[in-house]
Parts: sequence; structure tokens; C-alpha cells
Amino acid sequence: RSPRRRELQTFRRAGPRNIHYRNEIGRRTYHIMYMHSRYLPVLFVTCASFLAAQSRPALIGRGVDESRRHSLAGNTRPEATARNDGGAVADNLPMDHMILQLARSASDEQALKEYIDSLHDPASPNYHRWMTASEFGAAWGAAEADRTAVTQWLESHGFTVNSIAPGGMTIDFSGTAAQVREAFHTEIHHLNVNGARHIANMSDPDIPEALAPAVAGIVSLHDFSPRAMKRAHAD
Repeated sequence: RSPRRRELQTFRRAGPRNIHYRNEIGRRTYHIMYMHSRYLPVLFVTCASFLAAQSRPALIGRGVDESRRHSLAGNTRPEATARNDGGAVADNLPMDHMILQLARSASDEQALKEYIDSLHDPASPNYHRWMTASEFGAAWGAAEADRTAVTQWLESHGFTVNSIAPGGMTIDFSGTAAQVREAFHTEIHHLNVNGARHIANMSDPDIPEALAPAVAGIVSLHDFSPRAMKRAHAD
């Protein structure tokens, strides 16, 4: 065993409170070494996450041209039909806490899948080495440049950006129905569905083509609640 390894093992057994120090500097040095010896795996994950975030290339590679658009397919509720249409909502209707879902590159999605698999593989060095939400965002979230480009575009259309999730893949923003129509080229209408009143966008929203590689869709341009996957059965 190396002297350095024996020294670290001594720190782990004794702890910083049970060692005699010549002065305050010595005490702090021993304390830092002790903490590093205990939390080195966590520090390694954090540093690796930081480096990954810094090295991940942005998916948005050019300036925004509002005249060149990309449709976000699959972002319209099936209930948004002419039969259910109750007319457009007021322009000033608040649209609070809409969620814009960011996207990863295909290669990052595959790498993430493999990483998640490794967390459950006892033979992997990553086995059960869980990350916090912030660490996950640094390692696997959208590139910072992409998040900045999308938030700046939202703000340029008058939206308020409330927050970016720690996981780095969703942006919470608020505005009005008029701002949604102007920015995303879709109208918010009242819907009458099975006797219940709702609101929703009537067509797939679109965004500038330059942003498309980094945007998966908008999760909440409507007020429909998620449905339960399972139903209770009578005994």
C-alpha cells in the first residue's frame, strides 16, 4: 500500500476531530483531505458532469430567422376539433406556466440510455451512483447555449421565463393567448368536450427553423389533465 493510501485510510478511521494539529492551517488542510477522501466519488461525478456540460456542442447553430418556420408535430390535443370548437379565447387570457420541452441529439439520447442501463448493472462502475437533478442537468441536459437561445427568443416575444428545471430539459414560461398566437402561430380556443369546458391550441405550434434541433415541443398549451394509466377494478 502506498503512503498516501495509508494516510487517507487513517483520516477515514480517525476523522478530523481526533487528530492533533500544529496550527489552524494544518487543521483545515487535514479536514479538507478527510472530506475529499470520503466524498471523492461524488466530487468525481460532479466534475465529470461539469466537463460534459462544457464540452457538449450546441444544437442551435445559426441565428433566428422568423420567416423560416418548423412545425412541432404532435403538439395538438385530439379533442381540438371543429365539432368541439367554442371559438377563440380573449387575447388577454393568461397562459401561465407553459412548459417548453427541449431536445437532445440522437447520440446524446443513446448515450443517456446506456448510462441509465449502467446504473442498474452490478458489473458497471456506475452501479447505483445516482445523481442529483442538478448533476443530471449538467451532464445530460440541453447545452447552456441552446437554453440561452430559446429563453432569449421567448423573451423577445414578450413571454416571462419563470425557470429552467434543474434537469436542464424544460423551460417554464408565461404569457397571454395573443403572445402564443404571435410567437407560435397557433390560436387558443375554447372547447366543449363531453359537457366540460376546456381551452387548447387548435393546430400544431411552429417555431423558427433555427431553434428546431433543440426544441421537442410545448407540453401545456391546454388545460387538460393527464389521465391515469390504470383504472380501479371492483372487487
